[in-house]
Amino acid sequence: MLLAILALAGLAGPAALAGSLDGLRIRIEQGYQGRSLADLEAARAELLQLAAAPGQAAGDAAYYAAYARFRQALAAGSDKPAARRYLDDCIAELDDLVERRPEHAEARALLGSCNGMSTLYSVRATMTRGLEARRQMAEARRLAPDNPWVVMQDGLADWATPRLFGGDRDLALAKLERAAHLFTEAMAAGSRLAAWGAAEAWHQLALRYRELGRDGDARLALERASAATTGTLQLAAR
Repeated sequence: MLLAILALAGLAGPAALAGSLDGLRIRIEQGYQGRSLADLEAARAELLQLAAAPGQAAGDAAYYAAYARFRQALAAGSDKPAARRYLDDCIAELDDLVERRPEHAEARALLGSCNGMSTLYSVRATMTRGLEARRQMAEARRLAPDNPWVVMQDGLADWATPRLFGGDRDLALAKLERAAHLFTEAMAAGSRLAAWGAAEAWHQLALRYRELGRDGDARLALERASAATTGTLQLAAR
């Protein structure tokens, strides 16, 4: 498999490589939807092989490999030791990536999310990783204020952060709503990956609306999430 991927990197053009990454990203989302750690691991293994190949695509492959770890942490459920290990991998790999590609806004936003989420599993990490999460998210916002992946991660971080440490649920909700609309606009423009983001953003909004007692808004958001999910499954089948 490695030889095949190296050959692809050497012989195929940027469009073919982008298509390969696109397909692997969709496999990550499908694996996450099915809560299949094995499927996520298989997609990640291919991404790591692609990340070892020369060329610009290697950085994006490394990002998606770390993203697979983030999804595995979310899919781990009650297995807290496994979730912690997945997040530690995610953080280590993204630290290396942003050192090599400091302008990678999505990597910085994901690094912020992984650092923030890891504080749920380690009291000792609350201060150091909590501060690092906010630093990385601020830099991601500076680099790409209109990137829907960045906006969504930023909103989720604001919601999860206690008000004492700078969290703001009103602002978080506004960011998640903006992310959902940015993803929807990108879908209309023909982006396949934006559909997965739209489904996730509307689902996250539904959870927050429900927590706030806004049941009507929650139902509408779930309907939007379902519609986006149906669209992504149809796209993936093509």
